[in-house]
Amino acid sequence: MAREGARELNDPPPDYNPRWGGGSRTERFTSSVGQWLGVVDRNEGGWDQVGTMPRSSRSGYYELTGNPSDSEGEVTERQSRARRTLRYVRGKLSRQQQREEAMSTLPTFRPWFTVLISVVTIGLFIAVCITDGIAPISFTPKQHYGLVEDFNGQQVPVTREDTANFFIGPSGSDLIHHGAKFSPCMRSDSRLDLAIQQCKNEEILYKCCQSTNDYCGMMPSDRCSNDSIVGGLTACENPPSGRCQNGISIRPCCLGSTGQCVLTTRQNCSFYDGVWHGDKLLCHHTILDCLRGVCELTWSSSTFSGSNPNQWYRLIIAVFMYNGVIQLVILLAIQLYFCYKIERRIGWLRIFLIYMISGVGGYLTSCIFDPDTVGTGPCGALYGLLGVQLVELVQSWKYINHPFLELIKLLINVIVLLVIGLLPYIDNFANIGGFVFGVLSSFIFVPYISIGKWDRITKLCLISIALPTIVILYLFGFIVFFNIQDGDFCSWCHYLNCIPITDNFCDGFDLSSFYQQSPS
Repeated sequence: MAREGARELNDPPPDYNPRWGGGSRTERFTSSVGQWLGVVDRNEGGWDQVGTMPRSSRSGYYELTGNPSDSEGEVTERQSRARRTLRYVRGKLSRQQQREEAMSTLPTFRPWFTVLISVVTIGLFIAVCITDGIAPISFTPKQHYGLVEDFNGQQVPVTREDTANFFIGPSGSDLIHHGAKFSPCMRSDSRLDLAIQQCKNEEILYKCCQSTNDYCGMMPSDRCSNDSIVGGLTACENPPSGRCQNGISIRPCCLGSTGQCVLTTRQNCSFYDGVWHGDKLLCHHTILDCLRGVCELTWSSSTFSGSNPNQWYRLIIAVFMYNGVIQLVILLAIQLYFCYKIERRIGWLRIFLIYMISGVGGYLTSCIFDPDTVGTGPCGALYGLLGVQLVELVQSWKYINHPFLELIKLLINVIVLLVIGLLPYIDNFANIGGFVFGVLSSFIFVPYISIGKWDRITKLCLISIALPTIVILYLFGFIVFFNIQDGDFCSWCHYLNCIPITDNFCDGFDLSSFYQQSPS
């Protein structure tokens, strides 16, 4: 028999009734939904009044009340719908309550890794600045003017442009000497062999010429008068009697900031802050020495092999380096914020693994898409932490207050770092690669609250997909970088790393000119 005053399905549910007494939030809300649907509990003593049911009876058998005019079939259908709704609400609230209780029991870790990584990177940056000093602070190269003697002993004006660093930090060549990402120092490059061969083909036509002050040197024949040509290469190596009495004044010079080789005088080479090779005559004999001068590490006693570069560990060292005070302040603030939050939840070991997998994977991505650009900073690792935040946000979407607001805040951080990545020395390809590896790593290392069998199955599936994907991506990246070496497949990719706001804004940061040897 239907009770008088039963509620319709489209009526709004009532607020919590304090007369229900104790019980869990799930039980109280279930009873509220039961009152809204017109459900009463049938016990051995008959029908209880809704709102005054004893706690022991709230999990019993519920029956839907209806209007006196309802047929038996309509009442049965309403009962079935009500029971399904109650089971759904009770199950959903129970899972949420279990998840909240599980979250409240998770341990809180001390941020040891966050403190250590911050101290190490700050100390490393200070050491580099003390050792090599600060580059000119400007958006354009700083110009120096001077007078040097040319081949014939005459004073000629020359201009040198020093690469600036508006981040307030060391120069690009100094960063390379301390371990910045720079692929020519990390692998044997087929383009280097091509550059040597091209240089050799040009220098075959060079002649040994004598200056007016009886100096000699190898140079293009069109720069020598007929009476000043002594002969070919052997004539400069062993000058005939009465020729080149003052010696050889034109020899290879490796320009310190780019590694490019030019044929010039010792005085001119010194003005350009280069390395003059007094034991060689031509550049194609010197290119490997120029590469050695660029890649040798200040803090390492091992000799760099120009013919077999193998400094793969730059993928790791570059993660801990900063190119200037501005980058240090910005990225360190972002790192402290995200690292601290995440490490407090997952501990130092998990965040260390995520940080390194993302940072190294990011620079490996950069080496493939833009191999000749100098890269420093933990941008890839920080993007990996943003990937962790995104995964946690998606997984906990239903249990977070204002999830869209959290998503907007996360996207703002992503956009800010991408904009910063358009500046010199900061690598957007490392950002993108680090984000991908961070998302995959979070599925493996970030604890996941499992409520029930399906949650555990989901977690195991994600791990079984993410772990082999990371391994495959690393293997594929190393194979492409070290063996395939197709650095020209993306001719416009460098614009994602540095946009030339001014004519010289990106000069000196992209060292692709190293392979374009132009003896002069």
